[in-house]
Amino acid sequence: MNELTASVTFDPIDMATHEDPYPAYRALRKDAPLYHNPEQGFWVLSRHADVIAADKDWETFTGKFGVDLDDTSNQFGDGVPPQGFFLGYDPPRHTLVRRAIRSDFLPDGLRQLEPMVRRKCDELVDRFIDRGAADIAEVFAISFPDLVFADVLGIPEAEHEKVSRLLRTALLRDIVNLPAPFIPAESLRAGAELREELKRIVMDRRSQAPRDDLIGKLVALSASGVSDEEIVGTVFFVFTAGTEEVTGLITNALHLLAGHPDQRAELIADPGLIPGAVEEVLRYETIVQHLVKSTTRPVELYDRVVPEGARVVLLYGSANRDERVFADPDRFDITRRERGLASFGAGIHTCLGAPLARLEARVALETLLPKLGDYQVSGDIEWSQRVNFRGLRRLPLAWS
Repeated sequence: MNELTASVTFDPIDMATHEDPYPAYRALRKDAPLYHNPEQGFWVLSRHADVIAADKDWETFTGKFGVDLDDTSNQFGDGVPPQGFFLGYDPPRHTLVRRAIRSDFLPDGLRQLEPMVRRKCDELVDRFIDRGAADIAEVFAISFPDLVFADVLGIPEAEHEKVSRLLRTALLRDIVNLPAPFIPAESLRAGAELREELKRIVMDRRSQAPRDDLIGKLVALSASGVSDEEIVGTVFFVFTAGTEEVTGLITNALHLLAGHPDQRAELIADPGLIPGAVEEVLRYETIVQHLVKSTTRPVELYDRVVPEGARVVLLYGSANRDERVFADPDRFDITRRERGLASFGAGIHTCLGAPLARLEARVALETLLPKLGDYQVSGDIEWSQRVNFRGLRRLPLAWS
């Protein structure tokens, strides 16, 4: 390490850093805006302007070789990028697939989806609200986005619970006890079973009349030369990407508002503030803390050269705490007005499902906050052990 990085160490896989990465982020932004860890073989960009610029430059910073430090993205299948691993696609393939499914995430599509989102939210809340206490992740925040997105995909309703169970088992990670990519054997089995289940659903759709859901739109891509394996892989990827991030957004919001009861009271009194609160949660506890890109050419930054083929970690969680963009960035403030969130990426790979995630979080808070009232965290919380993910997989609450 050179003099710029000698005083800074950064290892996102270290459990202490994973559970509280923000001191390390501050040190990186201040003293090592281009950080290099030669032992682990990655570079890091932490300032907002650098992260956004790199994310937009897909020709120089590509995701096709994987986007995770622990190589989790390569579990999606074979190939470079794996077939259907949409986040690793570059144009023109990326443009073809994104264009086919984007209409569901545009304003008209979201307006049509909102009644379904509210119905599923109400049904789940009615199951537990009279208990007075529950792990809100278990009883609501996991199931809610899974059931919503299964509907958006067009998975038969009788299979929603099954695919949700398989999905969540497939996403389990164990940083503490397993080597990279930290995937328990049960998760590998569940991922393989889920992929086969989705393949069967996609194949069944070929013999049915065309439908205007995500699977239907992807099946229609066969006419453009997209293979069945790629369609199945895309369904697998978008189902994964469109669910756990919403779980993190909802649990993060409820956890933060438990610690800021004055701001929670403002939201109950004026639900019109909830969309802004969702944006602040996305900034303060960025769900996808980082993605990895690979350089396609040498890149000069901060008087150093990042070589071709290097892995570069884009720290979205740090960009959203950058003092150069956000005043007093370590303060949670639902009335914050600064713009420029890095939470869903930038450029052509900006998260396609971001509008739906915001809709689900808004509906969840509009429904839950008045019912939970002056709730409190009633036990130990537990952070997800996915390396780049910032969200709670256990959040026990009590309310009256």
